[in-house]
This record gives sequence, C-alpha cells and structure tokens, in this order.
Amino acid sequence: MIRRAFATLAVTVALAAPAFAQPAPVKIDVILSLTGSTSFTGKDQADSLRVLETYTNKTGGIGGRPMQFVYHDDTSSPQVAVQLANQIIAAKAAVMLGPSVTGTCQAVAAIVVDRGPVSYCFAPPIGPPANSYVFAASMPAVVADGSIIKYLRLRGFRRFAFVISNDASGQTNEKAADAALALPENAAIHVVEREYFAPSAVSISAQAAKIKASDADVVVVWCAGAPFGTVLRSLNDANITLPVMTTGANYSPVQLAQYVSFLPKDLYLPGYPFLVPDLIEAPAHKAAIKTFLDLFRSAGLEPSPGAAPYVWDPAMMVIAGLRKLGPDATATQLRDYILGIRDFTGINGRYDFSSGNQHGLTAESQVIVRWDAARAAGIPVSRPGAIPLEPKGR
Repeated sequence: MIRRAFATLAVTVALAAPAFAQPAPVKIDVILSLTGSTSFTGKDQADSLRVLETYTNKTGGIGGRPMQFVYHDDTSSPQVAVQLANQIIAAKAAVMLGPSVTGTCQAVAAIVVDRGPVSYCFAPPIGPPANSYVFAASMPAVVADGSIIKYLRLRGFRRFAFVISNDASGQTNEKAADAALALPENAAIHVVEREYFAPSAVSISAQAAKIKASDADVVVVWCAGAPFGTVLRSLNDANITLPVMTTGANYSPVQLAQYVSFLPKDLYLPGYPFLVPDLIEAPAHKAAIKTFLDLFRSAGLEPSPGAAPYVWDPAMMVIAGLRKLGPDATATQLRDYILGIRDFTGINGRYDFSSGNQHGLTAESQVIVRWDAARAAGIPVSRPGAIPLEPKGR
C-alpha cells in the first residue's frame, strides 16, 4: 500500500514538473537561397552553418543555452528575402544572418540599415554605410575584384573581355572592377570587349561571338550561380579557349561538377587562406584554420570555398558577441560590439572594423586558384594577397 502510494506520488511529480528540463535554445535567424538560381551557394552555406552550430553547442552554446540556426528560404528572390526580413523584424530579433547573394542582400539592407536588426550579409560585393546595422562578409568588392585584376596583371594578361549579368551581382562587380582598373598600376590593362546578358538567358551565343572576334587574352565573368553555367556553355559552343576568371560566388564544387563537359581548360577563381594553410604564418590564424578544417573532416564534409569563407567568420563574430553581451542583447549592442572589433582572428585572417567599410578584411585575405576538373578541386596558384606562385606568363 505504502509502496503503491509512493510510486503514484513519484509518477505525479514527474508528470507535473519534469526535472532538469533542457534550456530553450538561443535562435539565430538565417536567410538563405536554398532554392532558385543561386541555390548552389545557399545550400553550401547551410552545410557550413550546421557544422558551426554543432561546434558552438559542444563548446558551451550561448550563456549555457544551446544555439540554433533557423533557416528561411528566400528562393533566390529579393522580394521574398524582404518578406522574410520583415517577419524577422516583427519578431523583434536582434540579428539575422544572410542573405546569400548580392541582390537579396541589397534588398534586405535597404530596410534594416538605419534601424536594425543587425544584418550580416554573406555577399561581399555590397557596400554598407559606415556604422550602420548592415555588415558584409569578406572584403569590399573593389578590394576583392582588385585582387583578381592584380593576379591577372602579374600573370601578364592585358586585354580583358568582361561578361556581365545585368542584375545586382553583375553591376556591383563591374563597378568595383572599373574602380580597380582606374588605379595607376593597372594602366596597361584594357577592357577590349564588354558584354551584358540577362540572368534568365539560356544562351549568350551572340555575346560569345563578339568575344571570339576580339583580341582579348582573358575572359572575366561577373555573375553568380546558374547564369555562370550559361556563360561557360556558350563560350565552349563558340570554341573560345581563353582562360576564364570569375567571382568567388561560383567556387562551388557541386556547381562546377555539373559543368564539367564544357568547363574551360583554365578556369580561375578567388579563394581564401584555408586553401593554403602551409603559407599562413600567424599562429592564431593557423590555429583557426586547423580547427575549421578538423571540424569539417569530423563531419565528413569538405568546406565549399565559395560558401564557407563567407559564413563562418561572420557567424563566429555574432556568436562571440552574444556570448559576451548575453542572449538578450539588443541590435544596437550587437552592432556596437562588431564595430568595436579590432583583432578578431578567423579562418580568413585578422578582422579590424576601424576602416568603416563594415567588412573588416583586406586584400591580404584573398588567394587565387585554378580549377582542376579531374580532381574536382581548386589548386592554389597564388599566395595570400593574390601574388602568383608561378612565374609570369601563361
């Protein structure tokens, strides 16, 4: 009787008040292009964030609570990205990560730049106003595109053909590249052909014909995602054998594997220091890269060079801010924390936000790779700072 009474009491207490309940997770909203024309990028970004979420929770979470990324698919549409951002704003979130690419980032930035929440865009080309609530991954477009041009110049290329998508990504990169070309050291370089196309185009055969007829010695493609495949296919159909350089947004092994039948012999892409760990000298930087690579190996994944560098460090800085300020930090507190960073070492190098450009990195964080289709991997061809490893010439 007594035993039965105690058993009944124990069950009642257990049902009424579960002991040692797991604390509620600290949720961080993430807007990504998981479907649509730039889904290659968005899916790779999500893979990187899943690795980081596991690592964050194994190392204490945020304030003793687990951390959880909450994903929202903008379908590669700026309009959908804005709708999602407005929902996140209505929920009074202090921060959101993403979106994935330039067009969606610019659309979201316009509605949060002066009021928050903090928006850490994963597309480097955008140029947020100083001291705003918008930050952008990596380095400013004029710096990144300037490094691309620097590498090509040091390799001896002088006559460029530009292929530019007439969307936010293409226009932003074109403007940045033109600013870099105006620098005195690039005076010998000329854009001998400049062709535009719609991202929805299924062919650019007319533009390819003009490039073939020009005296260009390299083709530089300013676009991101599926449209890049359209460009490569048309260049191949026109029997154009010139080297091709493009943006880091297209550095997706999954994406490039689908283009293997029409890839150019020499395809160059910008990459990041984790691709050349043996060339990194700073101990803190080497340690950050080692941890990053070990985590991906443990997860059975290869970090995508066109996605991981753009999400890992931004998310790490946001998490560091929430760990210091507490999970209930306001948007203004988190913005001021990031603006105050002067010496945060991530996988891309040392971050310092004192310049006011809302990016934190310099050209020293960029390397160039040549895509090796047989290995399905990028082979580094430069040191950090886009200094060629190989001698001048092609």
